Amino acid sequence: MSEDMNPVAPHHLPVFITGPGESDYFFIGTIIFLIVAIMAIGNVYFRLHALPERIAHGTTRLQFQLVSVLTLLALFTHNGVYWVAALILALVPIPDFWTPLASMAGSLAMMADSRVWLAVARATRSSDDALVNGREVEASHGRPSATITEISALKGASAGIAGDGLARGRDTAHSTTNGEGA
Repeated sequence: MSEDMNPVAPHHLPVFITGPGESDYFFIGTIIFLIVAIMAIGNVYFRLHALPERIAHGTTRLQFQLVSVLTLLALFTHNGVYWVAALILALVPIPDFWTPLASMAGSLAMMADSRVWLAVARATRSSDDALVNGREVEASHGRPSATITEISALKGASAGIAGDGLARGRDTAHSTTNGEGA
């Protein structure tokens, strides 16, 4: 560069100006920096995008699936409304209505089933003592202690269980066990 240089040009060139055929280290450094920056920004973007799913991870399965679908919709449509909806849904817990209702239904079915089987056992046995659901039932001296109408009444009471229906059904069962019923 000494003899071919223009006399007006400065003798000391900056580092980012390279001569012909030399490597441009500033350009290589810039490319590496851009690749690392794009990877870091993408990582932060996807972590932020998955935030509602992380929050909803400890919730119910239904709520987690709803949040997951909303975040995927937000990711593929680039619509922020879905992401905000997913975040709000993840933060607000959905109450579990199904478990108490299923427990009540199971308890009522078990109570209705035991009352119906008790009445059927009383109506169909002759003079032998019987065990119904682990409970001993007395015999009523050769005649059935419950009539068919009483059995159908018990079945009807167990199908549409009301608060007083249980007490009336138990009173009917006790009176027929002692032989005092119809």
